[in-house]
Amino acid sequence: MFNEQIIEAVCRCLDAKLPNVVIGRQLKGDFEDCGQVEIPKRFLMDSLVPHLSKIWFCGKLIGRDGGIQQLLSGVVGPEILLEDEEPRAAFYREDKEAWLDIKGAFLGKHCPYQPKDPEKRAKRLQATGGA
Repeated sequence: MFNEQIIEAVCRCLDAKLPNVVIGRQLKGDFEDCGQVEIPKRFLMDSLVPHLSKIWFCGKLIGRDGGIQQLLSGVVGPEILLEDEEPRAAFYREDKEAWLDIKGAFLGKHCPYQPKDPEKRAKRLQATGGA
């Protein structure tokens, strides 16, 4: 799967370039910024399991120094035709707002996991556009 290949490539780059501790932002479930946090590189790398990670169209951009910027929906591009459906607007954003979000797996006590089966979710997204 293409998503897995991208995650593998990102992992190679991150593993080669990241320091042992990365500075990130701690967020609550509603995206409230709770401040700076140190994240061990190993923790970050362990979460990027290719078949459990996903690349997503970023809706909220988290600033390096805090703050959350809501990005435009991006559903403004030219119409595209999907099989046997009405035309839909393609996702499109100007470069300054064109961010991708990489979501790794949850790290459980025994192994990484996703609450929703990734394969079923991907098929549902492809078929219906909704997760």
